[in-house]
Amino acid sequence: MDVRLRSPQPRMDEPRYPIRRSLGPHSGRGCWAYEMERCPRAVASACWCYGGRAGQGGSYTLRVERRPRYSGGAGRCARRWGYGLSFGPVEEEVVLKGFPTLARRKDLAPNTNGAELIGFARVGDDEATGGLEDIAAHDGIVIIMGDELSDQAEDFGREAGLFVYLGDQQSPAASNAHFVFPLTTFAEQEGSFTNIVRRVQRFSPALEPSGMARPAWLILGALAAELNNGDAPRSAADAFSGLASRVEAFAGLTYQDLGTQGAVLNETYVLSES
Repeated sequence: MDVRLRSPQPRMDEPRYPIRRSLGPHSGRGCWAYEMERCPRAVASACWCYGGRAGQGGSYTLRVERRPRYSGGAGRCARRWGYGLSFGPVEEEVVLKGFPTLARRKDLAPNTNGAELIGFARVGDDEATGGLEDIAAHDGIVIIMGDELSDQAEDFGREAGLFVYLGDQQSPAASNAHFVFPLTTFAEQEGSFTNIVRRVQRFSPALEPSGMARPAWLILGALAAELNNGDAPRSAADAFSGLASRVEAFAGLTYQDLGTQGAVLNETYVLSES
């Protein structure tokens, strides 16, 4: 399994076209539940074709690309409330005077540490380009999540045995996807992230999801449950519980433990001898 992470590249000065409904091969129904039932079967079939059995390892290649970009929801908030926001790479960190831990970081993705802890490997440059050259023509299973693939050609994924695209914005490079699932933006969902000092924090939705958009943890959780005959997460708390049971760095933490202050991973407490 090859899991990759690219830098964020928000662009609020270009036209944006949200994905409103699920799309699948030859279905024409645009029904999230219907495509969610079909997609696991397609993945399982592809796993068999490429030498592995779903849920039991194998030699098939699963490549997941995740660019932690959150301009969609923030942009909608800005347009709704009239704020002038700008996003993009910064050369230097800007620290709020008097508050050394509050800063605009060079890395605009709030969950980079969390992604790396669960196995993502960063690829490409700081402008979120490159790192996908071998994936573009990969003939196995390709899953793209949260990346508009703006630097990729329209023939991206054409050779893939199965191409699944999860995103909140339409992308010409996803035109060859067998399945397209609309994602909620960070402003439309509940969840958690691990910040620069490895503190896990919760966040809550500020907007109602548009169309048939669903959070990534729900879609991938349902897909994994179908493939492994398990239970799909029904809430962000369930999804976090699954994470804590599988990733050592999060072991022992519960969603409730995070509360409003968050919790630092692997924090050590020294008791006073007095």
